[in-house]
Amino acid sequence: MNKKELLHFLISELKKKQLFLEQELKALSESLGNSAKSSAGDKHETDTAMNQLEQEQLTRQLLALQSQQQVVHQLNPEIKHARITTGSIVKTSKALFFISVGIGKIHFQELDVYCINLQSPAV
Repeated sequence: MNKKELLHFLISELKKKQLFLEQELKALSESLGNSAKSSAGDKHETDTAMNQLEQEQLTRQLLALQSQQQVVHQLNPEIKHARITTGSIVKTSKALFFISVGIGKIHFQELDVYCINLQSPAV
């Protein structure tokens, strides 16, 4: 397995997630703006509060994703590790792990690769 290709694939997956979250935030902002123009009363206030909560949640997810992107961009695929650490690819009899960021399973070159961070619990 080519670590450099895997790293580029992971970066592209994170970018896709970022674009999705940004689109969701934009749609919520537009929805909030449109409902403010056309509604009044308790239902409007409830809808507005729900939209704001969802915006806050998406913003938190986007910030976490940006943090993950920073970690991934700092990885050097050329380094060979003597011990398991961030940036290592670990092959076991059960699975293939990329010690990087905790986003779970990705499908890369016909393989399932589990992207986990160093603090992930060992099972």
